[in-house]
Amino acid sequence: CYLNSADGCGVPDNIAPVGSVPAGNGKWGQADLAGNIEEWTRDSYGVYPVPCSNCSAAPSPSVNSVLRGGSFFTDVTTTIASVRDTADPNGAYVTYGARCARTP
Repeated sequence: CYLNSADGCGVPDNIAPVGSVPAGNGKWGQADLAGNIEEWTRDSYGVYPVPCSNCSAAPSPSVNSVLRGGSFFTDVTTTIASVRDTADPNGAYVTYGARCARTP
């Protein structure tokens, strides 16, 4: 409910336009890493080995995939890039999506 709180929580109208909150940009200019939608990642949900090398794919795939970053529907305390959630990769929900990257 952070962009358009007049519409209430849980509606897609609360998705902010890409790059509209530059105060949250990362060290190298990456934007929109948290909030708006939960980001599907390449990871399978499981325990990471320690030390971890090439951790973009968990060593033993599980049924579920990892989501990161919270969404317009989650509590502000979980709307950060380090939050790790899980869901069935064959499922769909209004708060799940993908992030695109490009060279500036």
